[in-house]
Amino acid sequence: MLTIEKIEIFKRFNGDVDAFGRLGNERMKQTIGDSDFYLIEGFVQDYYLIRSNLASQEYSDMFFAKIKSSFVSDEIPQVLAELAKIKEAKL
Repeated sequence: MLTIEKIEIFKRFNGDVDAFGRLGNERMKQTIGDSDFYLIEGFVQDYYLIRSNLASQEYSDMFFAKIKSSFVSDEIPQVLAELAKIKEAKL
């Protein structure tokens, strides 16, 4: 399950799992693993596609159903949406 703490670590390393592997401390590495990084990046990518109207309605529906089962907090989808906005601004 994703937590705010995991997303904060992801943000700290700008989603760069290699930088995290090199620079993350032991506490961080016990909190979040590579698979969590990839899961968060996938959610951010999906949010970006949906926000940009590049995904079908069916894909969008499946995505929102999937995220409901992946979070500990109701706040997390909003945080991921904000990350998608940042990604969109960089492109």
